[in-house]
Amino acid sequence: FAGAERRRRPAHERNVQWVFLGCPGVGKGTYASRLSRLLGVPHIATGDLVRDELASTGPDAVQLKEIVNQGKLVSDEIIINLLSKRLKKGEEKGESGFILDGFPRTVNQAVRIILHITSHFCFVYSYW
Repeated sequence: FAGAERRRRPAHERNVQWVFLGCPGVGKGTYASRLSRLLGVPHIATGDLVRDELASTGPDAVQLKEIVNQGKLVSDEIIINLLSKRLKKGEEKGESGFILDGFPRTVNQAVRIILHITSHFCFVYSYW
């Protein structure tokens, strides 16, 4: 493990794009978090993006609070918008890659991310 640490390329030389998929409770967040630390790229969980937006005072927060208070699912459009904003901020900060946790959840989200955000991923599906 120590040898792997020494051989790691600097973050600016990598473009890690991993997506962790699977049922609730299978360890997506645990593995994504560990891999994030090992590779030096951010672990982006869509649930965290929603919670961060709910805690903010932005215009999207009001709409999101209404949806959550009504017990409805957050639309693909809102999730994709939150993720796009987060990835753009990361790019501006010089992040080289990311690990997504809990996204995509729908076929529409998968198509949108491949067509509009990026098309080079390593998908990891965990089923237990």
